[in-house]
Amino acid sequence: METKQLIARYESLNGKKWSPNSFYNEALDKLGYTKARLEERVKIYDNAADCLTRVTNRNWPESIYVIVPGSRGEGMAASWNSDLDMMFVQPAVKCFEIYPTTDSKAVENCVAAFELDFRDIPEGYTKLHLKHFKWSREYRKLTSRIKKSLTDNDYLKNGERLIEAVEYRSGAVQAQKIGWISENYRFDEVTGPAQPLQFPLPFPNKYLSFDFVQAFPCDCQSVLDDWFKRERQNSWPGVDVLNAIKETDVFVVPVGRSGSKEETLQWRISLTLAERSLVRSFNDTQVKVYAALKMLVKHEVKPICANITSYIVKNVIFWVFEKRSGTVQRNEFVEILLQTLIYLKDCICFGCLPNYMIPSRNLLRGKISQEEACALKEHLDILIKEDSNVLLRCPLVYKMAELPEDALKEKLLFRKLSEELFLAFFSVPPHVYDEIEHSFQLARNPDEYRRKYATLVLPIIREPNPFGTFPLLKTMADEEIQSRLFEGFSRGDDNMWMD
Repeated sequence: METKQLIARYESLNGKKWSPNSFYNEALDKLGYTKARLEERVKIYDNAADCLTRVTNRNWPESIYVIVPGSRGEGMAASWNSDLDMMFVQPAVKCFEIYPTTDSKAVENCVAAFELDFRDIPEGYTKLHLKHFKWSREYRKLTSRIKKSLTDNDYLKNGERLIEAVEYRSGAVQAQKIGWISENYRFDEVTGPAQPLQFPLPFPNKYLSFDFVQAFPCDCQSVLDDWFKRERQNSWPGVDVLNAIKETDVFVVPVGRSGSKEETLQWRISLTLAERSLVRSFNDTQVKVYAALKMLVKHEVKPICANITSYIVKNVIFWVFEKRSGTVQRNEFVEILLQTLIYLKDCICFGCLPNYMIPSRNLLRGKISQEEACALKEHLDILIKEDSNVLLRCPLVYKMAELPEDALKEKLLFRKLSEELFLAFFSVPPHVYDEIEHSFQLARNPDEYRRKYATLVLPIIREPNPFGTFPLLKTMADEEIQSRLFEGFSRGDDNMWMD
């Protein structure tokens, strides 16, 4: 259906004149992209990090803590099938910008301490120079891996004991073959610093995607000095956000810049907590613009160049919001969305998108071929010329303009119900989650998995309702929940009605 016909159909079905800003805001409200929903999800995923830390430490031979970064940790994931990222942080390791030769307390509780080595290395990366190491029975997996890295490579010359990042990319999680779930795990090849895992759901051929990344904490606040000192004439990010980010931790994760010298020795500086804080500070319209740009890039840009990733989208958003004067208002949605497309096009034309936190790092370096750059510029020109109608190119938004109200309600009900079921699993208290997760691992088949969910998780959500965000689960009977899920999956709503 042509855009003009679609708009005419929308006006006929809804009895009101088409207003792009009004329609897009209402549509994104219904899809769960609001500041209020972001804040609800943030609380749940902070709780999830505590839950996952307990489970991990039950199954892992050493103490670690879990951080949930990415779209879920930011509160931006509004559908059940978004990836769940988990960062496994090793508190027994510490990395220092300047190794404390006189302060023994700084390293006395560490099994390993490193000095960051930035010599002859790409911006945003470092090498790890081992300065302190002691064998630990409690941390035998970690210390054995460090010893193996030192033994297997020849980086000991000239007193340099450098640890290969590649040694730490796999093995972040291991499946124990004790039940239907672990028997149906799917491990994918390591990509970047992450170990991907497909987690089975008790519905035919349905999986959740997890990415596990190991990380070492760093004492390296100077990496943000330029960002803090940057002159800002506008209102975002505010002083409170800047001060909060000063307190966030810095990490290194095991991946080097592709194709660079000594790539296997490089570790990437990770400012995931700072970036997460920035997204969590967004107002309602900023949340919507971010969600809309991610949709457009997924459907219109990524098919041309797979390297235009969600991380690139996030950095585009950060730069546009910082450069914009005044606050971001609801009636400016279309204008700001078009600004993000223009900024992305300009970056592609110049072949440079500075990392928002570390501007000397070019996120487009080596990512786009000349042919892809030409195709991207041409297509972005088309999108920009479509002006206020551009977001109708996204199937999810298009359907919301096309469908009658009753059919739309049915689709949105499946979307919200499936998200509530996912969030509910991570909303139980951590000590209860530990018991529930272990019980799930023992489930022998999908039917038993579903029964355990109904008897162990739903009662906690329906009565105490820890975060107060589950209206459907509180009112629907178990049978209705299951039947609506099967109906939605059979209609393909999990594909069409997920971002």
